[in-house]
Amino acid sequence: MKTRVSLRPVVFAALNLALLPLAVGATQSDIAPATQRQAANQQAAQLVAKPASAATPATKPATTPFSPAGFDAPTSEAPRVAPAAAKDAEPAKPMTPYETVRALGAVIQVKGSMTVGGVRSLTIKSADRGQIVAKVGDKVTVPLQGSTYEVRIVSIQATSYTIEWNGEKLTRPIGSAR
Repeated sequence: MKTRVSLRPVVFAALNLALLPLAVGATQSDIAPATQRQAANQQAAQLVAKPASAATPATKPATTPFSPAGFDAPTSEAPRVAPAAAKDAEPAKPMTPYETVRALGAVIQVKGSMTVGGVRSLTIKSADRGQIVAKVGDKVTVPLQGSTYEVRIVSIQATSYTIEWNGEKLTRPIGSAR
């Protein structure tokens, strides 16, 4: 038995393709001609141009609340600073153990903590030995006012650590500049 192939779809498609340009017609562009665009550009440039102001001379700086007149001038407080500097030259009075451990805690630069094998450790920046790792019970040498002190690490938590010197304890946050 013979199968008949219909040519109707092929003829219909060819006819549509041939007649399509006649149905669409010529398209118009949305872009204006060059002369019309140039006139619009000139008008826009005139509208955004900053007019020269005759009210403010060019030599006078703008006054703002952030730079008032006389801001850089020395104040009357300047003479009071000199006696304070002279006071610092006097020998320091002895610190109590609590003041000493607070000063030692401020000098210690703990950069972070880590746990290895269930044991917590602190990473401490040392001026003479670089970076050191200290565990609970370790003693760390800390320089303070020309002397060296040995502080003991008492405990290390996730966000803080505790040091002890001369029976005084101090807890500080890890990584804090305070």
